[in-house]
Amino acid sequence: MLARSLLSSLTRSTRSPLSVLHRRARAIRTTALVRAPATAHVLKPREFAQAPAPVDDVEDSQPQTDRSHFSKLRFADAPISENSKSAIRHEYLTDVQEATLQLGLNGVDLLVQAKTGTGKTTAFLLPAIERLARGPTPAQGNISILVLSPTRELAMQIHKEALSLLTNHPLFVQTVIGGASMGEQKRMLAKRRCDILVATPGRLLDLLETTNLSDQLGNLQTLVLDEADRLLDEGFMRSLTSMFKFLPDRKEKPRQCMLYSATLSKDIKEIAKLYLTPDHQFVSTLREDEVNTHQHVSQSSVIAPMDDILKATLKVLQDDVAEHGNSSKAMVFCTTAKGTSATAQLLKNAGYGSLPQVFEIHSRMTQGQRTYVANKFKAARSAILVTSDVTARGMDFPGVTHVVQVGLPSSSEQYIHRLGRTARAGKAGKGTIILTPAESAFLRTREMSSIPIQPHPTIDLSSLPEINLTDAIDQNLVIQAYNSWLGFNVSFMKLLRLSRSEFVDEANRYARGVLGWANKEVGPPVSRATALAVGLQGVKGLNTNTEEFSQSRRSNSEGGGEFGMRRRSFNHDRRSGWGARAEGGEDRGSFRPRRSDDGQGRDQRREGSEEGGAFRPRRRDDGQGWSQRREGNEEGSAFRPRRRDDAQGWTGRGPRREGNEDGGSFRVRRQNDGQGWSGDRPRREDGERSRPSSGQHWMGRGRRE
Repeated sequence: MLARSLLSSLTRSTRSPLSVLHRRARAIRTTALVRAPATAHVLKPREFAQAPAPVDDVEDSQPQTDRSHFSKLRFADAPISENSKSAIRHEYLTDVQEATLQLGLNGVDLLVQAKTGTGKTTAFLLPAIERLARGPTPAQGNISILVLSPTRELAMQIHKEALSLLTNHPLFVQTVIGGASMGEQKRMLAKRRCDILVATPGRLLDLLETTNLSDQLGNLQTLVLDEADRLLDEGFMRSLTSMFKFLPDRKEKPRQCMLYSATLSKDIKEIAKLYLTPDHQFVSTLREDEVNTHQHVSQSSVIAPMDDILKATLKVLQDDVAEHGNSSKAMVFCTTAKGTSATAQLLKNAGYGSLPQVFEIHSRMTQGQRTYVANKFKAARSAILVTSDVTARGMDFPGVTHVVQVGLPSSSEQYIHRLGRTARAGKAGKGTIILTPAESAFLRTREMSSIPIQPHPTIDLSSLPEINLTDAIDQNLVIQAYNSWLGFNVSFMKLLRLSRSEFVDEANRYARGVLGWANKEVGPPVSRATALAVGLQGVKGLNTNTEEFSQSRRSNSEGGGEFGMRRRSFNHDRRSGWGARAEGGEDRGSFRPRRSDDGQGRDQRREGSEEGGAFRPRRRDDGQGWSQRREGNEEGSAFRPRRRDDAQGWTGRGPRREGNEDGGSFRVRRQNDGQGWSGDRPRREDGERSRPSSGQHWMGRGRRE
């Protein structure tokens, strides 16, 4: 039968290209294997269910699994359905998968700690899918499994693994993340089946507040928090608290909750108990030598003057190429999005011919661009990825031989998470951090003193040719990166033991020595709002030439607020807060820029500051017409600019004042409201237009000038 079908198809397609014939033949054979398993066993033994042997010279885009963590239990013998078994590539379960499978199938709440790269994603997806598949198929419109991820890239990685596991199940998965069209996500959720939803917290909360998504989650069976330590820290707690209000009460509709992470501090364990049942199970598959994985990765530090930072970075990368040849694969971490973009441009130009292909990824890129770059770097055998902290957690890039960190990480925890991108899946790797003499104080902090970082062997920079920095990078990008550097590093002034004037001098050395700022007399321009925000107004050496800054900003207006400026206010930038946010990092003191790519759409927040209450700009387009709000301030009630054309005649050109002492509500009417009213003059209650007194005229929207 199979032979006749294949012959018939080939006969009908004699004029088709050979590649088309091959695809049709494979499709027919796959259909035969699914519909006739007995025949399939004769044509091809059951070896097809085993994982293929690794090939050293080909990088697999699938997440790699540490083979040292495979257990003795085969998937063929596991208590799961044949539909799931046939979709799994590996032969054996990993330690964490074996330890949690039966508990997950029993519906027990789990708090799991396992080494990165040991199959945690399959560990929580497989039992959740099996429990769902064993019952009646849920009606369309019901989401049964919800998986939360702190970053977009990790969410898409989970989505890909879910697709693989659902190959032979009549179930479907969707992903909602920031950076993608929310309108399209709303349409997909409304029209297409979704049994598993993978989401970042901020976008999920946006959808819960503006759609009926809470109704679709009314019969939620399983909730998973991946990278739970990140989701449960203070950067996401507000979103999680708000999100849980939309979920059904566990007392009325019980559900399973599973929290997975590679690192779990005592504080995070205590917070986790708020989301788990009292009888939850804690499972850790970490070995004694893996409790602190970073203790076993070769690490070194390079201390160089600011003028030599770029050369030192270039030399470290060239040495990795000399050591690993065509297998050299490095990640270079920077602190801000614009700093990342600038470093990538510099390395592309300065390292041309001596370095492999250089990619960049950061929060200012669209989600499509970030996905494309991540996939290209995964598939590359040899490449360099210059990145912000958007890839510091959870992302699996196979074969990374070296992690280079340029400048101050936001914290010791972030240093460790960055380092975790190498030495994965049982492979070797190393890490290097490159700092200035002032920044080297970071290595002497209490948190970092226990990490075995050795001085890097002496680097001979004399062999490197001089780099023409002015031609290597666009000067407008220099201004953006400089502004971002100021905002991020200002919180470390105390650690660096620099006065404000010394800090500005250090920033100007960064602009000239690293970024190639051409003007030797003054540094890059900074807006007065920026100087005020970072507390450097009036400091000698800081260039607050408003005209020069405005000209530079106008020349880049198509870039969408390049200097962290929005609506004339530096602290309202939709992506970088003060133009200075450490992506994925933490800050000190009352001024705390938000972590990047948290999907929450919030610009920044000052919590517990002495200046007053919490200032919290609202999400754009939150379905209530709010663009920003000040809550709990002593100044008075909430200030609420309305959205344009909100079906009530509001244009958003001015604030609405409701019930104030100085008058009633002021409401501008829309033009052409069907009664001949154009909005150019106010209308009396009797329907007639009032006329201005002599010597006066009306200006536009019902406002007397």
